[in-house]
Amino acid sequence: MYKKLFALICALLMFSAFALAEDILIYEANFTKDDDPSKVNWVSYDGDWSIESGLMVNYDTSSQNTAITQELDQSKEGIYIYEYKMSYFETSVTWGPMSGLHFMASQPDGATRGESYLMWHDRENIQFYKCTNNRLNYLQQVAGYPVGIYDERLVRIELNTKTGEIKGYIDGELVIDVVDTSPHKSGKYISLRTSSTATEFDYVRVWFRPIED
Repeated sequence: MYKKLFALICALLMFSAFALAEDILIYEANFTKDDDPSKVNWVSYDGDWSIESGLMVNYDTSSQNTAITQELDQSKEGIYIYEYKMSYFETSVTWGPMSGLHFMASQPDGATRGESYLMWHDRENIQFYKCTNNRLNYLQQVAGYPVGIYDERLVRIELNTKTGEIKGYIDGELVIDVVDTSPHKSGKYISLRTSSTATEFDYVRVWFRPIED
């Protein structure tokens, strides 16, 4: 009896370990002294960026496209999961605050970071773009998610590079659900972006989930 119980416990532990290992953390920036400088190396291209008290902060409220970028290989076929937390503390336009993240980016700077995707938020809407040929192309826009100064948002995006399925979550709620029939298959960078908005980013994390054949 005890041998069977022990075997069952071992099996459950192995199953739990497998489940926990399913998503592989490939990048983490907490913007503290504990970050590994060989892996966490954000480069500013536009805006007034600084790391303060465990936050990546942009103070620039005049630029319509600030950019701070991290090199990150995103070339495997599978599911990439991007998560970040942000809050706003100033905007200079009535349709602000506006901030978001480029991922699967082919360039570190430029208006659209080359070929990329962009998860974006303005005062009233959540917007998801595919960026090609230096243009922002809507894949989906969702109204009815207002945001204001001092609000905080937890954002999570899941991209399946094989099927083109993209899901976006705000504070745990599914808000973006779209399929890109010709998805970007790889990228070299992720890039934070704000528009006329001072924003604090608490962390950025990226996981990779292999797809079983």
